[in-house]
Amino acid sequence: MIGRTAIDRQDPAAPDFEGIGKEKGVRFVLAGRVTRANSTRILVDTYLTEIASGAVHRLREGAFGSDEDAIRSDYASAVATALNVRLLELEATRARL
Repeated sequence: MIGRTAIDRQDPAAPDFEGIGKEKGVRFVLAGRVTRANSTRILVDTYLTEIASGAVHRLREGAFGSDEDAIRSDYASAVATALNVRLLELEATRARL
């Protein structure tokens, strides 16, 4: 079971990840968003879309003071770890069905 706050639907302005996933024949699509909150703050969010259910799982979010801070951070490594954990959880749930 996945908590209700861990899943939400895609932003309507986002690409159609469900359609892309179905077209490509994949079970999951990894996507992210980078926005500037102001001239000195960068926000980064990473999501995993489960194609069969359309559920969107937030994997990681980060806030950085500059482009250089974002580049030097361990954000990518943290996303990879969160992705691995989430996929293991989803596969364990699927195996029980």
